[in-house]
Amino acid sequence: MSDWTHVAGIIRLDHLPLLQLGGPLSESTVEMLVRSGSPRGSEGGLDIKVVKTQVMTPTGGPLVWGWISFTGDLRDFGPEDSNIIFAWLSKFSKELVARKAIIRQGIVAVEIESEDHERVYSWHDDHWEEKAKP
Repeated sequence: MSDWTHVAGIIRLDHLPLLQLGGPLSESTVEMLVRSGSPRGSEGGLDIKVVKTQVMTPTGGPLVWGWISFTGDLRDFGPEDSNIIFAWLSKFSKELVARKAIIRQGIVAVEIESEDHERVYSWHDDHWEEKAKP
């Protein structure tokens, strides 16, 4: 019997152009960073979407850059592989922050069928944390 891991996540990005170094943050750059090293099961990887909305403040300054979402069902990806998801999240998040993106919020749920609980990772200040479930 195959081990399946189900993943769903969303991350909100903000971006203040006055803080940018090296130009604006593009959708293609964000997508490249997120796709690099993304987890894969034996039948494929995650469905990753990057959406740039660029919401402006009432005074005309940018606030919300957009979001990253990802979902997927990873076959033959079990508890021994779960650290790959955390490492991937940490890696691309550090690269985004280094490019002056602001990760405002993030939540990722990981359900490994062979375990009796769901792992939930959330973004706090400058890193991902696993939330303990009662």
